Amino acid sequence: MLGYAWNEADRLATAFEHDLPQEVEDRLYVALDRPDSCPHGFPIPAKETADLPEMPPLYALEPGDVAVVAVPGSTDPEIVEFLDTLGLRPGVEVEVKEKHPFDGPLVLRVAGGDRTLGATVANQVFVQRTATRRPDRTREAG
Repeated sequence: MLGYAWNEADRLATAFEHDLPQEVEDRLYVALDRPDSCPHGFPIPAKETADLPEMPPLYALEPGDVAVVAVPGSTDPEIVEFLDTLGLRPGVEVEVKEKHPFDGPLVLRVAGGDRTLGATVANQVFVQRTATRRPDRTREAG
């Protein structure tokens, strides 16, 4: 609505986080057409409940798992910029293609291309699972 990129939202939001009057927050929520997630991709819970869905780190997923990306607001801005270059933005669906052992990297399918992400960064990206273990198409019975 204001024209800021998703990765700029965190920098600006921290100034409002604890000082914004509830009345202004409520009006912004309505003006933004009652969004169901924040700019980082985290769900916004209903006022009557503070329950959020489980959001594991990306690195907790296994090959075949599919999830939607949410980047935490506390992520280092340089990491956020790096994730953006890989197409790992809030709301983007990813599929884990490979997970190398001993804290090795993940190979992810993002927007039709494969991307590799190390364990350190993958543990800072939170996701909401959409599917678990897609069937392996290469092993279909013939």
